[in-house]
Amino acid sequence: MVNGEQVAKKCTNTYYSRRKKMVCNTSMASRIRYYCTRSIIEELEKFLLRKNFALNCELWRNREMGALHANAYDGNLWGEFQTVNGMPFLQKPQNYGFMLNFDFFQPMKHRKDYCVRVAERFKWENIIVVGIVPSLDSEPKDQFLEPAVDELKALFASTFWAAIKSISSDVPDTRKICGFKGHSVILGCSRCLKKFPSGFGEKRDYSGFDRNSWSPRMNEDHWRQATKISRSKTNEEQNFI
Repeated sequence: MVNGEQVAKKCTNTYYSRRKKMVCNTSMASRIRYYCTRSIIEELEKFLLRKNFALNCELWRNREMGALHANAYDGNLWGEFQTVNGMPFLQKPQNYGFMLNFDFFQPMKHRKDYCVRVAERFKWENIIVVGIVPSLDSEPKDQFLEPAVDELKALFASTFWAAIKSISSDVPDTRKICGFKGHSVILGCSRCLKKFPSGFGEKRDYSGFDRNSWSPRMNEDHWRQATKISRSKTNEEQNFI
């Protein structure tokens, strides 16, 4: 701390110049960036203390399902999460499903070079802002999600369960969260196995839009490839999966 302000540490390495002992005194960081996080478990505890919150979360059990899918409760994913590994999950009261969103927003009106990312849902009172990633010179790494992952693991082993059921980001950020490659790679679609080839120095070929000939990606394929990637020791090995 200097004059009440937190500053980066300075190098204390010593050397001799013209027989005079010198101290390096170079700043150890050019700029300090803070990663602000919030506890998912603590926020969920606050939600449950709100009047009728827990009760409203159970109202879906008494709703009638129509011919059209009008809500997340009508989808296949909600049905698949009724039990997990043979144990009741959504079938059991006081178990909760989260939706994860990862997106950008501009906090400054007249600056386009500064961007912040924030996790958010739809209604403000039901949003848990897990973390705000500071502006970086490169893409954020996985460690920003580590606090949330640790808490979700704890929630999945607690008295009542909670888990992320779906991702509601735009396509670029969904790819980052789920670990998919960008749209410019050969297998650029996250829903099918349509290939977009290109030769050396050539633009990628995005023709051939015969959707009936596209083989869909299957959940089992994602799990198999994710397992291979987790066992890879280098980035080169991951790129060939």
